[in-house]
Amino acid sequence: MSEINENELNDKIRDSLKTDRLVDAMHWMARTNPKLFRLMAEDFVRGFVMRRSNWSVPIEGDSVDEWLREGYLTQHIAEIFPVGTEHEPREMPELNVEDWSEETQQIMNVISTKFGGDHYRWDTATRDQFILLGTTAFGGARGVTQNVLTIQMGLGSDDSLLVGSNAVRAAKVALTRAIHAIVGREHEVFAKAVGSGGYRRHWIASEELRQAIAVYCASHPGNIMLPEPDFETIVRIERLRYDEGE
Repeated sequence: MSEINENELNDKIRDSLKTDRLVDAMHWMARTNPKLFRLMAEDFVRGFVMRRSNWSVPIEGDSVDEWLREGYLTQHIAEIFPVGTEHEPREMPELNVEDWSEETQQIMNVISTKFGGDHYRWDTATRDQFILLGTTAFGGARGVTQNVLTIQMGLGSDDSLLVGSNAVRAAKVALTRAIHAIVGREHEVFAKAVGSGGYRRHWIASEELRQAIAVYCASHPGNIMLPEPDFETIVRIERLRYDEGE
């Protein structure tokens, strides 16, 4: 590997770290002063959408304002972009599946089959299952809280909001059953969740499987519905690309 490529890798890792820290900073500010953060975030959304829409098909400002008023209750922000204007999937390195255990290979075969096709034509249940799977994998070894999952599904963050809790449970059960039907009940995707309410924590059963799912979901065109991966996953992806270039 040349020194230039190694420097580029280090720059990407530093950029990823800065992004990770900025996201953490925004989360902290949102918790510290939610009203002020909401006002600033709305301006950010308007600016981001309008700037990005200039890349292809312009998006009317009314669509953005409508989403900010009440569209966010039922609609993911990605849905206001015309088909074809979403960001390109990240170019992911090929994972060496021979290094995976047989169990991980079997589960990933089911997952890749289940989430094939055009993600714009998925029904709500399939979309929720993909968001659940990707968001949980992106959460790292610590997993994610139920609040994070319900927010990512566009269902709010209120601990008492049964709709969000039921959606998470339904997506998790459906995905687990689909995998059990093919590879058997002894193969689990999710570890046993702990906690209650919005602080109930969900994570993937094994680190090997989590990493495989994270790279798969990050390279999927539907990744626009997902948050940024955890920093460790970003670093691992860059290391895989680094190894490929040697």
